[in-house]
Amino acid sequence: MLWWLKTGQAPGICPLAERSGYHRTTVSRWLSNYRRSGLDSLVQVAPRCGRPRAITGDVLAALERELQEPEGFRSYGEVQQWLAAVYDQQVPYKTVHKTVRYGLKAQLKVPRPVSEKQTPGAVESFQQTLDSSCAT
Repeated sequence: MLWWLKTGQAPGICPLAERSGYHRTTVSRWLSNYRRSGLDSLVQVAPRCGRPRAITGDVLAALERELQEPEGFRSYGEVQQWLAAVYDQQVPYKTVHKTVRYGLKAQLKVPRPVSEKQTPGAVESFQQTLDSSCAT
């Protein structure tokens, strides 16, 4: 943007905003920072605000590997217990759920419940009829 200003390709804030794709107030703030503190103020990376993540680095990588195992975890409570036992980290249930489900995009390996009223062998006979009907 500074180059566009110096060469006259964008004479003001509005043309700069249109060319860069940023809002005019953002461009104006950047230019006022540049006038006040120079190029160094534009290059600095601002520190992240907010609370640091509870599960990071090696622990997160290990959790991701464990979730890919065939056994997996049966519940988020089990993930909590694993984190406490292996890495000595007490992580709230909600944090574990958000990290696993939305952060790692993983789903727990929980088998579907089977009805107690279902007769033994019903699934196998259904599979056989399904296979025979698909063959024709």
